[in-house]
Amino acid sequence: MILLVTAADAASHIAARLQRAIGGTVFVAQNFSDAIAQLRKARFDLVVLDPSVIEAEPYELNTMYAAQADAASLEINLAITGMDRLVAQVQSALRRRERDAAALRTAVVNFLRGELNEALTTILLETGLLLEMPGLPPGATEKLASVHGAAQRIRSLLAGEGRG
Repeated sequence: MILLVTAADAASHIAARLQRAIGGTVFVAQNFSDAIAQLRKARFDLVVLDPSVIEAEPYELNTMYAAQADAASLEINLAITGMDRLVAQVQSALRRRERDAAALRTAVVNFLRGELNEALTTILLETGLLLEMPGLPPGATEKLASVHGAAQRIRSLLAGEGRG
């Protein structure tokens, strides 16, 4: 979803044309108060901001940015920008947002995989050493072997083994 923040008289016309061109939903906010209210109600992928609104309400800009959460921003002067350029800029911003989100997901997965592997290495090492200790009660040996086996299965899953 896209939020178009503009006080332009043709805002609804621009939003309708943009919606047809990109195949997504476009909402219009006439000012920062409306924009903030909409951003608090729904999750937007992109906020298209007309500088005329910034000039009219400069002190509300930071509040609006805080409310937009993970939505990308595109500042573009609708008074001098043609529809073709607006569509191209919006499509480019949406693609850039998707690439950034994919890169962030990959980084988080890699970080978590590293953290889990480190913890699993400790569990495997400690349980392996305990299993080699003579004189452990049979119940303790079985439980340690179970924990050790579970850690090995998790390590295999993290390494990509066992994926269907």
